[in-house]
Amino acid sequence: MAGSIPDERNHSYIIGRNRNLPRGLKELLLAFFCLLTSLFLWSVQINRQQRQMAERIAPYVLRFHVLADSNSPHDQEIKLQVKSFLLEQIYAEMDARYGSMEERCGSGWGKAQLKEYLTESADALSRMAEDFIRGLGEEVSVSASIQWTDFPEKHYGDLDFPAGTYEAFQVVLGEGRGRNWWCVLYPNICLTKDAVQVTPDSSREKLEALLSPEDYQAVTGQRPEIHIEFAALNGLKSLLERLRLPGGGEPGETHSAKAASAEGDSAEAHPAGE
Repeated sequence: MAGSIPDERNHSYIIGRNRNLPRGLKELLLAFFCLLTSLFLWSVQINRQQRQMAERIAPYVLRFHVLADSNSPHDQEIKLQVKSFLLEQIYAEMDARYGSMEERCGSGWGKAQLKEYLTESADALSRMAEDFIRGLGEEVSVSASIQWTDFPEKHYGDLDFPAGTYEAFQVVLGEGRGRNWWCVLYPNICLTKDAVQVTPDSSREKLEALLSPEDYQAVTGQRPEIHIEFAALNGLKSLLERLRLPGGGEPGETHSAKAASAEGDSAEAHPAGE
């Protein structure tokens, strides 16, 4: 029994010390919690706004989605070669039917005509892609169809497309378990030369004609400058200022405060100076 007394005293001492936590600690934790909550709600709001903008944009665009057989470097290289091959075939056929590359963004054809061609030619394009892969010395099955697909936020050169569900011409190579390749098939933002990072003016003009001014500005990165303040963050800054020692918290003043006080005051001041 004698050995248990020091333990009880030590336990009471620890509890007593914890009860004498620095003044304002609860407010500090509350402000930090509010800050995290604000950040979470802000991210939810941004995601919701992106989805809403994607819903407005989706009716006017057609995406292109190629899924590689696997993530091996070889299969990824085949994916890139197939996407370039198919883009050339698709645009060449549309040029032959409705006009040249320079006229592509005129009144010759739009999303409806492109969808019609891709729907009726999906099987033929799949066979052409298989023949192309066979010419590379490989045997990979290819399937193609128009699907509604979830896309993450994507950057194409100087354009940003929000995350959301879009109609896409989807091409699956083999098992389709590899990394994807994405672009915008209409208007033409699928750049067949990967080194090119600037969207053609004709495509930008077509996009501007299709979208509302606000959505076009958002896609092209012409967003108005927005200044955001969080009340929780401002409260946290204010609380930290109140916890500082008078005189700006200079080292000498901190040591003087410790020497002048036998209990809680120095403990309250010290965390603010760390």
